[in-house]
Amino acid sequence: MKGKYTAVGAGPCADLITVRGIKALQTADIVLYDRLADETLLESITAEKIFVGKTPYHCGVTQEHINETLRAYLDEGKNVLRLKGGDSLIFSRVAEEIAIAREAGAEVEIVPGVTSASSAMARAGGSLTDRLSASGVIFITGHGRGEGSTEIPVYDWKAIAASGLTIAIYMGLKNIRLIAETLINNGIDKDTPALIADCLEQSDEKLTPCTAGELAEKNVNCKGPAIFVIGRVLANAGIMQTVRARGI
Repeated sequence: MKGKYTAVGAGPCADLITVRGIKALQTADIVLYDRLADETLLESITAEKIFVGKTPYHCGVTQEHINETLRAYLDEGKNVLRLKGGDSLIFSRVAEEIAIAREAGAEVEIVPGVTSASSAMARAGGSLTDRLSASGVIFITGHGRGEGSTEIPVYDWKAIAASGLTIAIYMGLKNIRLIAETLINNGIDKDTPALIADCLEQSDEKLTPCTAGELAEKNVNCKGPAIFVIGRVLANAGIMQTVRARGI
């Protein structure tokens, strides 16, 4: 008897999940949900719900334990849904879970969601891309490989800085000063506009306009989770003025 593995991106809040994601929740036997998944999504479903969230830089549920739990339920023929905050395909370690599901001979379905970079720019009233100033987006993580890593990733920082593309930094709260400094040392102008988006779509949401230089020089006061966006597109879209006018 084969089980089914479904990864669902829940978006930054409950009302940004897709219709397909809601339908998948309604048919699941088991829901393994993350720390950033909006728990209001779980209130109306009948599936067994198991919290498997991780807390950055602290002890928590390891990915190895999640993988073992997933495999055990799939071996029982269960329909297991992994509810992830944001988009299930960006920095969610879903690739590892897909591999586990396929090894178990389970059916696999992936339901994408709204990623926090898109949500941040939508809340600020702008776009991640602009054909005149940013023809693409680079998504990077703020820490290296491994559970609890405090090192910044090994990227071609010079190429990133020279790309002229919008840079979205996920999970970078602890290392944002070093990341911004690294980008500046590799060619990004310190006056490049930046946006700090803290606690997106929550009651204590805070959007703060700044520059790459300010990220490198000042301590960022965020509750977290936070995402950082750096790029000229912020200035061209008038986003900074919009955020300041709203007083967020």
